[in-house]
Amino acid sequence: MEPDQRPAGSGKKPLFTILAILGGLGVLMIVVCGGCSIWLFKSIATDIPPAQAAADAFFDDLKADRVDAAYAATSSAFKSTESPEKFREFVKRFDTLKTQTSRSFTNSMVHHGTGGKQVNLKMTLHSPNNAMSCTLIMVDENGQWKVQRLNVP
Repeated sequence: MEPDQRPAGSGKKPLFTILAILGGLGVLMIVVCGGCSIWLFKSIATDIPPAQAAADAFFDDLKADRVDAAYAATSSAFKSTESPEKFREFVKRFDTLKTQTSRSFTNSMVHHGTGGKQVNLKMTLHSPNNAMSCTLIMVDENGQWKVQRLNVP
């Protein structure tokens, strides 16, 4: 046999092996991504609605001037850094918290971490004089959604 001649079909096996490996990886990716999508959809469907309901109750308390009730709906971590007096002062600085006439959720995200579940809710509070954007971070604390942080610009 001459040095530059190869037996017939010798180049097909490596190509077949590479295609089989790539095909197997593709199927694996589809299965993993499909599983992640189902888990993500389930998490969104089960975590966001109760977190939004707790956020609505929190803002309803502020609107009705029940600041102490709103403070009671905050997490233990929130209470460890903010006293009731500081919270009352914060609410006084942002009049829209009390004068809001409607709210709209603009974005919601669920995070699962070592500290548990957390839902970030971006929303806009509308009042007769203006609108204010804010982000409310809710945490699952002993089976109840609590306010962990309220960020306003």
